[in-house]
Amino acid sequence: MLDAGLVEQVRPAEGADPLLEVSNLKTVFKTDEGTVVAVDDVSFEVGTGEVFSIVGESGSGKSVTALSLMGLIGGGRGEIAEGRILFQGRDLIAEGERRWRHLRGREMSMIFQDPMTSLNPVYTVGDQVAEVVRIHQDCTRAAAMESAIEMLARVGIPNPRRRAHEYPHQFSGGMRQRAMIAMAMIGQPRLLIADEPTTALDVTIQAQILELLADIRKDYGTSIILITHDLGVVAGFSDRVMVMYGGRVHEVGPTRDIYYHSRGPYTWGLLDTIPRLDRDPGLDLKPIEGSAPSLITPPPGCRFEPRCPYAQEICRTTRPPLIGNRPDRHLTSCHFAGEEDWPDRRETSTSSETTVRIGRKPGSEVLLEIDDLVKHIPITGGMVFNRRVGYVKAVDGVSLTINKGETFGLVGESGCGKTTMGRLIMRLLAPTGGRIRYAGHDVLRLKGGDLRSYRRKVQMVYQDPYASLNPRMRLRDIIAEPLRIHNEDTRAGIRRRVQYLLEVVGLDLSYGSRYPHELSGGQRQRIGIARALALRPELLILDEPVSALDVSIQAQILNLLSNLQKEFDLTYLIIAHDLAVVRHLSQRIGVMYLGRIVEMGDREEVYTRPTHPYSQALLSAIPIPDPDREKGRILRRLAGDPPSPSEPPPGCTFHPRCWKAEARCTAEIPGLEERTVNGSLSACHFADLLDSEATHK
Repeated sequence: MLDAGLVEQVRPAEGADPLLEVSNLKTVFKTDEGTVVAVDDVSFEVGTGEVFSIVGESGSGKSVTALSLMGLIGGGRGEIAEGRILFQGRDLIAEGERRWRHLRGREMSMIFQDPMTSLNPVYTVGDQVAEVVRIHQDCTRAAAMESAIEMLARVGIPNPRRRAHEYPHQFSGGMRQRAMIAMAMIGQPRLLIADEPTTALDVTIQAQILELLADIRKDYGTSIILITHDLGVVAGFSDRVMVMYGGRVHEVGPTRDIYYHSRGPYTWGLLDTIPRLDRDPGLDLKPIEGSAPSLITPPPGCRFEPRCPYAQEICRTTRPPLIGNRPDRHLTSCHFAGEEDWPDRRETSTSSETTVRIGRKPGSEVLLEIDDLVKHIPITGGMVFNRRVGYVKAVDGVSLTINKGETFGLVGESGCGKTTMGRLIMRLLAPTGGRIRYAGHDVLRLKGGDLRSYRRKVQMVYQDPYASLNPRMRLRDIIAEPLRIHNEDTRAGIRRRVQYLLEVVGLDLSYGSRYPHELSGGQRQRIGIARALALRPELLILDEPVSALDVSIQAQILNLLSNLQKEFDLTYLIIAHDLAVVRHLSQRIGVMYLGRIVEMGDREEVYTRPTHPYSQALLSAIPIPDPDREKGRILRRLAGDPPSPSEPPPGCTFHPRCWKAEARCTAEIPGLEERTVNGSLSACHFADLLDSEATHK
């Protein structure tokens, strides 16, 4: 149990009255394997109008803490076993479900991680927002709908009166999240809990959502609990941060203290695993080795001890208390946090012994050449004749080359055509026009054995490893399958190759007998990489290879990919919307927008001196895990979502969202040309005027 005196020290920001007080919260779930203590003795406070962030890896207890606060732990197996939750001075646990039901939607609301699974697909968005009004207010259906339309307009839904009568599947991801925020805020609650509200969104939409939450806080005085694993998001948005690990509080304090004066080894690990735009991309990331502990049989002492490089005997046997190295402000659960000679994170994060330069200089031999590649997908309509009524211009005239041994990064928002490009290169889709040449051969003319040979040389690692691995096959059979299809070796030879690949991707040989559902997300991605390497390919297409992973696992996979490239002389095409990840691996970058490349060039030129306004907006939207730098950056906010690729705007397709657009942009399509002194190619009529306006210093 947490000492009562220490509970008293976990205070909200200075000058803020406590709206929420959580003391010794313990939430458990009964399972067939045993009791899972998902939240174990957690205490904190949230002040009125404060933004309080909870961070940590998956399984650390963040979301269960939020569900406990909302009284949504139930279903027979889950319960709040101990503790107090005081909201406006009243104990919600003691008063029970009736009090929670009165507060939910009126005084406290929650935004869930996946809006598509939270919104009812058979009701219009307007009806779902209006339902909250009708539950808590005595009003007519028409009045509730008017209130819903006003709130949809308030959160930035375009044409709210029309869009209120549409269904969730007709909204983009960003608009669905806005609809969820409208539903949560229509009762003007005093506390808003946002559980990973930007995880599945592009960086530009993420920036819009965070800006909206900041406006809500300012306009309504709402307290916000932000749950996330993205420490960049937290840096520029939060007043205080609580780091959770293994269901417990690892560290809590003001945001600047957590980032600049952290005393917790786990916090250091989280901060050091993140690919950052303000750091040298030629250095290895430092992942947190190992995996999160079982919450059925957790370690008896410090829960982070099995993964902590500083652990000593006392860490293995005794739970560390929350120690405050700044009275009433900053607490850390570590036996050594109060010692003067305890290492500072700034020293450990720059140690030359723990950072190794990665990457390799690519050759000048062209491996892959793409010329004016086009993929237009027909749209059909009509009940009887099913006539063609238009096209989705998924890829619209893309040209690029990739040299042997190079890593080429393709970035852009969702729907810009990145994944379609990868599938066209793999010959999983037939192009409408253009040319693809691989090692001098015309890929589009390959048939039969020649096409099979090409597919051995070009392999793909998919975004969702769970969806791309057969759930009914053991892992050794999944890796061996391409070897058997291509008659690569004898049964004994295939078995040796599978064992070798498991070792290469950092998995024990015993994993071969397991099924995909028995692995973590990072382990499944390693299996996907092993399978792609089975046929000794020359080119790997990496489609969002780390987007679904925790930051610590993400760092492990990125380091693995860097090492594999050197060991197997691989060429990479990495497709991602996370520009920091792409910068970490790539030598050259192509920025895509609505089926076209709008900027292309050397990594450092594109990232430090972007010439296209879309590139500038993407870069400025990426949060940096540094509070002071976040608040001092120049930001380029994009309004709205990208236009539909079935009805692209005339002229430059970016002009409806561009702050530099002029009459010429609406009529004339700019070609991808070398327009500036930095040597990059830019599809902008005014690229030479934008060269000095880089958004990252």
